[in-house]
Amino acid sequence: MTEKLNLAVDLGGSKLAFQLSSADSVLAYATEPTSNFFEKQLTQLYDSLLREFGQIDVVSLGVPGPVHNGIMGPSFPLKTTSPIDFSPLFLGANKVLILNDMQMAALAELSLGDGQHYDNFCLVSLSTGIGVGVVINKNVINFRGEMGHHIILHSHETKWQCLNHQNCWASVCSGSAIKANAFEERDYGFIREINTIAFVNLICAYDPEVIFVMGGVARGLFDRVIPTKVEIEKKMDLISVPEVRLSSLSGEIGVIGAAILARSD
Repeated sequence: MTEKLNLAVDLGGSKLAFQLSSADSVLAYATEPTSNFFEKQLTQLYDSLLREFGQIDVVSLGVPGPVHNGIMGPSFPLKTTSPIDFSPLFLGANKVLILNDMQMAALAELSLGDGQHYDNFCLVSLSTGIGVGVVINKNVINFRGEMGHHIILHSHETKWQCLNHQNCWASVCSGSAIKANAFEERDYGFIREINTIAFVNLICAYDPEVIFVMGGVARGLFDRVIPTKVEIEKKMDLISVPEVRLSSLSGEIGVIGAAILARSD
């Protein structure tokens, strides 16, 4: 009998990572910059793997936008404003699983990271965009919530532009925003303050035991833009607030989660 193959893909705003695996081994793994024509990029990747390895049973794809019934809504990292159905890109696969990339990453954190030791946590990606995965009672919450786009500044303040709205968390603190607005080190205090407010909102919404952070901005600027527990406590009435810690998993946490989902489905 032909061995079943699973293709796990993490489609990010800056980078695409994939892993092709069988039941007991990884057959191919690579990362590459995300193309402006990412749908064509995914098709070419899939077709290339088909030619080299044969039939792919399950495709598990994490995408940086809200997902409903397998269709991705507007995506800040990918700069898209219309819904996209990725399933037709993988013709011949027996099953195509499409989730928000943060749900994939949260699954990896829960299964293999320090998240194993907690029942409830939030995983925040500060990268090209901002995304949040939520685990409650050791279950990854499957929802369309885009906490990176919750409005965090008053409309009468400076208008920070996003896809179809203004003044959201991602419009100020994402990697794209930092680059677009030419933020320098002297501005990081403002970004840290906005991140503090955003983390307070997450705690009020989900009451996590810990907040894990990941992504290039979080890792590269952790001490400059990530608030401490004491800074968060000053804005809350809770007796105890969670610590904010870097995820112990690598930058490929998204593709790891996609691979876990493919194997478990």
